[in-house]
Amino acid sequence: MCCAGFVDCAQGLAGVASGCRMITHLFNAMPTFHHRDPGLVGLLGMTASSDSKDAALSSVAEDQRPHYGLIADGYHAHPASVKAPLSCICIPACQR
Repeated sequence: MCCAGFVDCAQGLAGVASGCRMITHLFNAMPTFHHRDPGLVGLLGMTASSDSKDAALSSVAEDQRPHYGLIADGYHAHPASVKAPLSCICIPACQR
C-alpha cells in the first residue's frame, strides 16, 4: 500500500491519483491545517460531490479518499484530534 506523509495538498492529490490510499501519521510533523490550504488533512474531506472551486480536490472519488494512521498516545496528537477525522486506523504503540 502506498502511503503519503509530510507533503502538501497538491502532492497528496497527485499521490491519490497514482493510487495512494493511506496518509501516514496524520498531524505528526505536518503543516497546520488552514481553511485555504488544508494540506494532507484536507484530503480526508474531499469527495467527488464536494462543493469545491478547486477541480482537482473535487475530483477525488469516494472510494479514492485515503484512510489514515494516527499516533493516538496523547503526545503526538491531542485526544480531540483523534476523534475529529473519520475512518481512523489507530497506531497504538510508539516510543518517545
